[in-house]
Amino acid sequence: SPDKPSLPIVVMGTSMGGAVGLQAAAQDPRIAAVIAVAPFSDLRTAAIERAPFFASKGNIETAFRLAEEGGKFEVAAVSPVDAAPRIHVPVLLIHGDHDKETPYAHSQRIFAALGGPKRLITIAGGGHRGGLQPEVWRELDTWLAGALMTSPRARFKP
Repeated sequence: SPDKPSLPIVVMGTSMGGAVGLQAAAQDPRIAAVIAVAPFSDLRTAAIERAPFFASKGNIETAFRLAEEGGKFEVAAVSPVDAAPRIHVPVLLIHGDHDKETPYAHSQRIFAALGGPKRLITIAGGGHRGGLQPEVWRELDTWLAGALMTSPRARFKP
């Protein structure tokens, strides 16, 4: 209702969830901030990097085509790095610099493409999972409090 302040929506996701959250923030005016842990920069790159060593380029392209047909989407459209310039709310990226599943370079590419308020927390020696240790949660909490004070979409201020 117009009389009550609405709570800001903060999207938080890990890996694919972080990628989806970033893309959603570029389109959904209800989202006030995003926290993405180990997101991929684009689906094509992530899938190629994760493909088994024996998969040929032809195998990978066939898999993309089948996924697009079955899922009714375009692989190229799944790209947080392409969405990043359209994200104007605060974004916190958290990524381990030893992530073998989704290399740290994915978050670096997204971070470079973001035009709005942004922060990248690097987990030294961190892999794809387990990066949200107590010290990172403390940093996340501090960042979030500040982000909600500055987000253009946060109608309610904590």
